[in-house]
Amino acid sequence: MRTRRSNIDLIRVGDTVIHNGHQRTVTASIMGNGFCGRTLWGDSYRMGTTTVTVVDFTPAKKDKKYIYHG
Repeated sequence: MRTRRSNIDLIRVGDTVIHNGHQRTVTASIMGNGFCGRTLWGDSYRMGTTTVTVVDFTPAKKDKKYIYHG
């Protein structure tokens, strides 16, 4: 599991983010576009000036020598 910083405008439905110390998945009902711009759970991340921590779940590379074919 790796994390990266991203602008709130680049967050899409299905992304997993760290919000208030908790790992959460973004859904369409969570994202809002109000007068403060895009929000996640009501937080505008200072109208896009603060970055959002996004969690990347990338599969580990498998070394052919150690793959079990049981």
